[in-house]
Amino acid sequence: MADMDPILEIIGQYNLILVEDACQAHGAEYFSNNEKRWKKAGSMGTAAAFSFSPRQYSGACGEAGAVTTNDVELAQRVRMMRDHGQDREHYNGAVGYNSKLDSLQAGILQIKLRHLPRWTKKRREDAFCYHGLLASAVTIPYEPSWSRAVYHMYAVSYTHLDVYKRQHHHSRM
Repeated sequence: MADMDPILEIIGQYNLILVEDACQAHGAEYFSNNEKRWKKAGSMGTAAAFSFSPRQYSGACGEAGAVTTNDVELAQRVRMMRDHGQDREHYNGAVGYNSKLDSLQAGILQIKLRHLPRWTKKRREDAFCYHGLLASAVTIPYEPSWSRAVYHMYAVSYTHLDVYKRQHHHSRM
């Protein structure tokens, strides 16, 4: 996750709105030094977007997503936009879309999301194992002390420069 404390300070200073892109961060956490506690991705802004695409580890069986917010007016606007712009039956107050989550998707997500904490713990354990196995050969993902990643993906970097550095480092030992 991004270092949110400085971002939130700027948001407050200039009276801005923060929309978090938490699409692949279900369960990720950030330690706020300002609040002295861990906070979940998607809980710090005015709104957050989550993806439940089948490509996500907490995905549904088709395209799906969610917007979360504590802002009552924004929540009403999002509901209206996902239902053809209707704010009441047969009255379209805005141009919208047909983006409602169907019952099948909701049922699958209801079951899968119960397992999210356990899956996240296992993904983190696997990532730390990869760290140990791969750190001497490639550049591994960076996780700062104030973040707990969910490792939706485990991307590594490998360049000839990495090999050159490692060869010269080892040859000096």
